[in-house]
Amino acid sequence: MANPPACLRPLSFDSPEIMQESESTSAVNEQSPSIGVGAGDSAAGAGVSPPQSAADAAEFPIASSLSWLRVGILWLILGAGVVVAAKPTYDWWHARQSQYYREACETSATAESWTHLEAIASQWVEWDAEASEGWIHLADALLKQNELQGVADALAHVDNSYPGVLGILEVRGDFLFSDLNQPYAAEENWRRMLDINDRADVARQRLIYFYAITMQRERMREEILRAMEAKSDPLESYAYLLLAYEVTFSDGLSLTRKWRESYPEDETLEVAAAVYLAKFAPDNTIYVLGISSVAEGDETEVTRLFDTYPQNLEILAFHLEKAVFEGNEPRVVEILGMCPPSAELDCRFWRGRGWLLSAQGRHEDAAQALQKCVELNPLDWRGRLLLSGALRQLGRNEEASRESDLQLIGKELQEELFTRPNARSIDLELAQRIYHYTLQTGPAIVPESLARWIEGGNLDESLPDAAN
Repeated sequence: MANPPACLRPLSFDSPEIMQESESTSAVNEQSPSIGVGAGDSAAGAGVSPPQSAADAAEFPIASSLSWLRVGILWLILGAGVVVAAKPTYDWWHARQSQYYREACETSATAESWTHLEAIASQWVEWDAEASEGWIHLADALLKQNELQGVADALAHVDNSYPGVLGILEVRGDFLFSDLNQPYAAEENWRRMLDINDRADVARQRLIYFYAITMQRERMREEILRAMEAKSDPLESYAYLLLAYEVTFSDGLSLTRKWRESYPEDETLEVAAAVYLAKFAPDNTIYVLGISSVAEGDETEVTRLFDTYPQNLEILAFHLEKAVFEGNEPRVVEILGMCPPSAELDCRFWRGRGWLLSAQGRHEDAAQALQKCVELNPLDWRGRLLLSGALRQLGRNEEASRESDLQLIGKELQEELFTRPNARSIDLELAQRIYHYTLQTGPAIVPESLARWIEGGNLDESLPDAAN
């Protein structure tokens, strides 16, 4: 490709123009008095002759030191003047060069000369790696040539202070997540967006979805609650929160398998794909309630991974829930004995422990375990159902009735959500029901955040009186 016009070539310090100026300056300097004084030269400018020997230096130590100090100060003053004078000149020159590149890029883009635009933009960012506009032009050129990895790499260099950077990173994240099959790189990109603006709602939405579909359930719940605190929660977050340990996706198996092509050794993706496979019915339907919520498809992989990842919570929870459903007490004991410390923060294992203790007639211990379950996840209706039974065995009928009522509401809401076409299909009536339910269960931030959705007109009507 032909070299760009001379006006677009960055000046270098060995260019003819610079060298010619340097030679002229050198000639002038040779004819001028030197500030530095050499042996045998007079130092009239300094006012003191430098010592010619160690003995001379000993005789005039103060005068000698003051002389060189004065010379040093003079150099500092002159040097500072040069820097101050050069700074506006450099800024002007830098702006001029940037404008040349900008105009050349715009001309190439208008002409739809994408290879030429790529060449000019590449030269621009090579000259100035902090030129966000240059990186954007380069990304545009690469996009038109369908070089998506190059697009993502170029957009990564756009500075966080650049106007519109969140929109640029949103586009980059979508390329990484979908087209380039790099969900973890997309996750890092969305985290960067939140570092720029904690209320970047698109980044929140994408992260919540990614954690949900890959069965990173605790991370999903944490991200939802952070989104609510930042007042940037997407509407579907309420469905995900109510279905936190039940949510599955019809395309979950295909997506996790696809992502494993980029991350073949990744445990999270391997486990998620195995669980999806086990929950797929022969007709490609994922069941989420009753026996089909435990297993309906191929359990080969989840069985193999029980030995491969013996402390993975999703693998352990899958086998625990199956053992509970089958009433297999020895198997439940075995699995609970394998749990890592992180299981202490997962309501499913406290629920399993509560079921086992109830089966053994240890109702007081069972109630304590199940109270821990609903403390960790107040929206776990299965835990409340078991807690209601344990409390009734202890004669605490009023508490048992309350838990029974709450579990029934929670179950009905979950079943309703499963009938909706997608997680965002929350209308006013359903939002009101979720609002009243979470007022009773907590956490408190959930109804507070949902009230903003309703009162803000996003669901068309005002929030009803909670007493009704």
